[in-house]
Amino acid sequence: MITDNPNNTCEKAKRYYYDYLGKKTRQSIPDTIINHVSQCKHCQSELERLKDLVEENCANKKLEATDKYVAMQVEVLKSHFYYATVPVNCSAAKPFLPSLADKYLKVNMPTPITAHLDKCSSCSEDLEKIQRLNLSHKQLCRLGQLFADRSQNSHDNFAQFISAVESVISVKEAQKLHKIIYGIYERPDSGVTTCFNIEQQDKDKSISEQDDIYAGFPVSVEVSPHKQSESLSDKQAVHPTRMKLFVKFAAAAAVIIFALIFFSISPTAQAVGLERIYTALEHVKNIYISLSAPHDERPGQKVWISQEQNIKIFKTKSQSVLWDMDKKLRKTKSLYTGSVKTQKLSDDDIAKISANMAAPWGLLPFDDISKVPSKANWQLVSGDNLEFTMAGTEVYDLTWTEQSLSGAAIYEKWRGYIDAETKLPVRIERWKRISLQGQYELESITNVSYPETFSTQTIMEEPDF
Repeated sequence: MITDNPNNTCEKAKRYYYDYLGKKTRQSIPDTIINHVSQCKHCQSELERLKDLVEENCANKKLEATDKYVAMQVEVLKSHFYYATVPVNCSAAKPFLPSLADKYLKVNMPTPITAHLDKCSSCSEDLEKIQRLNLSHKQLCRLGQLFADRSQNSHDNFAQFISAVESVISVKEAQKLHKIIYGIYERPDSGVTTCFNIEQQDKDKSISEQDDIYAGFPVSVEVSPHKQSESLSDKQAVHPTRMKLFVKFAAAAAVIIFALIFFSISPTAQAVGLERIYTALEHVKNIYISLSAPHDERPGQKVWISQEQNIKIFKTKSQSVLWDMDKKLRKTKSLYTGSVKTQKLSDDDIAKISANMAAPWGLLPFDDISKVPSKANWQLVSGDNLEFTMAGTEVYDLTWTEQSLSGAAIYEKWRGYIDAETKLPVRIERWKRISLQGQYELESITNVSYPETFSTQTIMEEPDF
């Protein structure tokens, strides 16, 4: 167990804990403090605890913000498709430039506005200028409102915006910002007008090289170099024949938006769902894992890991093994004879075991979410499709394809029973099939619990197999 160290150097080191977490701020810490922290288990423990609290707070804020940004993305798309079948010139596209520069509101599909930027080099260059300004999400939202404002007070509003940004940047940077923003706002239309149309699904279309960016989308873009844009009131008074086309397009656009939410945004939302499991596991202090074979409820292996006590226990039917990181010891007990063997751990041993004691402990098929194959499929499973159910859980399947040494495809499936409140897995099933037409076969079952604490001596001695 880690015990407190109340000496004076520890008290001095506390003042630098937050500085220690940052690479840049760490440079300002005195060498005596750095040397002390590198050797003091108490300070290292306190720093880890502080790091966990900071990361947990950031993770919670990130998760809370995700739903908000997804909702905002949908609203942005709605405003983009308001210009469906309506000619779009630079004046119509400018108010959308700040949101297109916003990393939280990225648009991953063709829209009437992005189609204009694809064809208009002036608007495309304006977008790049805004991206280089590195404005915050709030500042970009405000800038979009200003670009849309063509009232008599617009110049005063721009001045207020520049003044607000100027408070956090230098005068030289503020002057540069002023020049770029006013330059975009005052720039006359380039003369390029685009019209975004939906294609008939049964209509043959030869796609030229310049239209490759719309491959896979049932859309076409008309470009009129000197065509004046219609007003939105003209759009409302559309000819009956064109209205019929617009209704068809609106329905198709709705499908596209719906598909975007579930296939362009949803992979992010689903990745967040999977990421929440990774994040939840990273904050676990104590964990108990039991591994069983199919059709056999008796576990073949048991593992206890305590980040708090810095120990790991591994049990099979024949022996119990305890790794004590603080004492640098390994104890092996035979469950047949009761004999105990104690070994001293080397630094290399401790490094390897410590790595195995870190989340996700093999509970997830990939050590890091970035390693999940891009073509993997993550989906919620309904109760009707489950042979086994658990109250208070949501069941998810992660499926992907791997290759055997011979090059044959192997179809993998990870099924997780996730606690609906904590987002922690409580049961994991691993399935596999060797052909696309074959049935998945259950290979292993893992049950998981998260005890607040446990007794090392009791676990080592219990003959429960």
